[in-house]
Amino acid sequence: MKLPAKPQSTPAAPAPGPLERAFVQALYRNLFGREAGAAGLTACLVFLRAGGMRPQVAEGFWDSVDHRGPEVDQFHANYLHRAANALGRASCVRALLGGVSEAVVAAGFLASTEYRQVHASPADYLFGLYADVLGCAPDPDGLAAWQAAAQAGLGREALAAGFLASPEQHRQSADRCYVDYLGRAGEPAGVAGWLAALQGGRLAPHEVAQALLAFDEFYNWATR
Repeated sequence: MKLPAKPQSTPAAPAPGPLERAFVQALYRNLFGREAGAAGLTACLVFLRAGGMRPQVAEGFWDSVDHRGPEVDQFHANYLHRAANALGRASCVRALLGGVSEAVVAAGFLASTEYRQVHASPADYLFGLYADVLGCAPDPDGLAAWQAAAQAGLGREALAAGFLASPEQHRQSADRCYVDYLGRAGEPAGVAGWLAALQGGRLAPHEVAQALLAFDEFYNWATR
């Protein structure tokens, strides 16, 4: 895990208390699946003591090898339905650590030769996107619209990107974040606000996740 550059703080910056410690420990458990080591915990608390903010810490955890590796494993499981090989895993993790977005990496899986071989026809490809991205069977109207787009020349890469940026996918992503990080369903107004930001391009899905991870509610729930 790499924290952002140490902020310029004032001597009056408050020392982190039990809630800050609980926050860091909850990030380790939730994102890394393990307890915080002494060195990592100390580094985070020093960062917070120097004026660092919880969203910055959440971002550092999210953009770490410890989180990106399992995330790539999940991409392989979701889209290729197999375990990652070492070379492919390392390549995807390196791309994410280098700043390539999760959506671009995911679209790469869905437009890959391996995925195309399993979903050879245009209809098979769309059925695959519905199953692997949205987790559902196609609805007649939606399928007809995507088929028309494909027949009009929309390529597989663009189709995959469209599914990944669809309102259905964004809603599923927001709903999953609430369950994973707050242990509850999202309130309608809150979910609607996140969806508006996602659909309007003001936020990416990972930024919604990081925002929820910085909530007091996250570590209050995660440590109870």
